[in-house]
Amino acid sequence: MKSWIRMTMVLGLMLCTATVVMAQPGGGRGRGGQGGRGGQGGFFGGFQGGRGGLALLSDEAVKKDLGINDDQTKKLEEFQTKMRTEMGTAFQGLRNLSQEERTAKFQELQKKSAEMTAAAEKEILLPKQIERLKQISVQSRLIRSNTSDALASEELSKDLGITDAQKEALKKAQDEADAEMQAGITKLREAARQKVLGVLTAEQQAKLKSLTGETIQFTRGGPGGRGGTGGRGAGGRPGAPLTRPPQGD
Repeated sequence: MKSWIRMTMVLGLMLCTATVVMAQPGGGRGRGGQGGRGGQGGFFGGFQGGRGGLALLSDEAVKKDLGINDDQTKKLEEFQTKMRTEMGTAFQGLRNLSQEERTAKFQELQKKSAEMTAAAEKEILLPKQIERLKQISVQSRLIRSNTSDALASEELSKDLGITDAQKEALKKAQDEADAEMQAGITKLREAARQKVLGVLTAEQQAKLKSLTGETIQFTRGGPGGRGGTGGRGAGGRPGAPLTRPPQGD
């Protein structure tokens, strides 16, 4: 059931976001740069998970870098419409399949989407544009995704000649870097909280302390919403405890 829901969400998102972004000001950019928050959105990302390719052309900066002209923009829009139509047709009846059939169908659609996108790139873009788009895709993957995962991916690891031992070392380094970064974020968050709480008078601070009572460490994803009482956390990480700020006047 969960697998079906995940596949439905992916396919549904593809269909819902299949709007003509190439002709829109800003190219569909939003929070987070190319393609909006969370990756290179838009329909061209499709089953590719927003890793790059034509999905990046929803960013005006990428279009300008590649020198995409009006004729190419029109062809990209036509391809987008064709992709939306074909994927929408394929989506119909998917719910009535068994789990195994759905998984097989989903993989089939992934492959078809990748093949259609690759063919469109060759048909619409010039060789030098395709080569430059590949470079920008690598930049995007390194910046927007887990760096170790990007380097250990099949394509990059092959191009760079990364060994299995290096992949393990990359994962370890990434885990250590993430832990260090999270520790730094926690310190910055607490410093920011203390700065804000410092606006309160000593009497107000004492009252707040009585209202909060003994400090509790929330479990991951527990009460308190994003980040618990620690404020806006990242992905449900436990919030830092509410501590009493230095006494002010």
